Formats: sequence, C-alpha cells, structure tokens
Amino acid sequence: MTWIVVKQYFVTGSNDPDWAEQSHWWAQLSGSETQTYSFDSEQDAWEKAVELQNEDSTGRKYKAVKL
Repeated sequence: MTWIVVKQYFVTGSNDPDWAEQSHWWAQLSGSETQTYSFDSEQDAWEKAVELQNEDSTGRKYKAVKL
C-alpha cells in the first residue's frame, strides 16, 4: 500500500467569506515540478508530514493519505 504526503493549498483571491474555508491539498510539495514523497509505511508518511509542517513558516498543514 502506498502513502503520500500532501500539503494544504491556500486559495487566494476568493470572494468566499472566512467561514466558507475551502480545503485543497497538493502532492507536489515545493517549487519543484516533480518533488513528491511516497512511502510504503503509514507511520513513515506521517513522520515526514510532521517534519515538513514543522519546517513550513506559512502555517500550512501536511497530512498522509493512502493511494
């Protein structure tokens, strides 16, 4: 089973009210067109998600999802 780490994507320029938060997630994690993180182990994927979230100064959330 494959697990990937996804990053929260902030929607900008929307006219939606604050309470109507949209949840978008991306597997491409950086400015690189190809950088993704995939793991066979759920625990390894979550550990990487936590590591990336702790290093991200934008406040984005990261999570592991099963493919």
